Amino acid sequence: VLSPFYAAPTTVNAIDQSSARYGGTLRIGYTKDPIGWNGIINYRSTSAYPARAVFNKIYTYDDLYNIVGDVMKDFPTITSEPGYPNVYTMELERGILWHDGTPMTAKDVYFTFETLVFGAQNKPGISADVNDRLDQVAYMVGVLLRNCDKIEMVDDYTLKFYFTEVQLPRWLAEYHANFNIIPYHLWKDFNKNNPIGQTFEDNMFNDAPVGSGPYKMMEHVRDQYVIMERFDDYFRGVPYLKTLLWSINPDPVSLTLALENAEIDTIHENSEFPQAEITRINSDPQFSVDAFP
Repeated sequence: VLSPFYAAPTTVNAIDQSSARYGGTLRIGYTKDPIGWNGIINYRSTSAYPARAVFNKIYTYDDLYNIVGDVMKDFPTITSEPGYPNVYTMELERGILWHDGTPMTAKDVYFTFETLVFGAQNKPGISADVNDRLDQVAYMVGVLLRNCDKIEMVDDYTLKFYFTEVQLPRWLAEYHANFNIIPYHLWKDFNKNNPIGQTFEDNMFNDAPVGSGPYKMMEHVRDQYVIMERFDDYFRGVPYLKTLLWSINPDPVSLTLALENAEIDTIHENSEFPQAEITRINSDPQFSVDAFP
């Protein structure tokens, strides 16, 4: 049973905002506890869906599942240079704030992908601080970013990614949590060479995230619930809902009863939800079932 709110991509819908009503809480039934909020080290999709409310990616999908800019403007320019058949040049939107009020710049995106691609790689030419940032290679590097040879920060709002082979653009909006941008100013000093001994995995903001998305994470009680409140300074406009409450319950039967008893508003299916329950709920006219690819 899928949430029509979260099944759709996180884009601003073209509605009459003058008639929109703000406020209220969406209570989301969810089958698995998010295992972490830093997608570089916690990459499973149990984290990806809730994390999308807290963080932004470089690109996402529109309502027709076309790749569109999330924090980036439009689609990247794809060119070639000697030794690099694909060079992606992309420009960051202006006016994006982290939840602590710090402006986002290309440095944040550069730091995120530098860590994702080169952390724990021990690649020649990469600084020790970067090579020592992670204990193990990030999950998606071997699949979607294996041909990324270097990343260049052109200026405060422009980046270039250099690929040694032709690169399929699906990596731009791949759904896994890895591609959520994390703030440079809160992670920059965390690596195995840190003089106070704090590694990237030790950072307190892995569990208390500061993102740039439409909602701020307020409270996370393991295996029970997650509470998020809207970020009024979100760069794409004030979210309509005031609060998101993710109610964690691994039992699909209990979640279905909670939905039918109006204790929750929607169930976000996340694997292992019985098809028979989906079919049964879909036959009830007071509920709707939505699917997404």
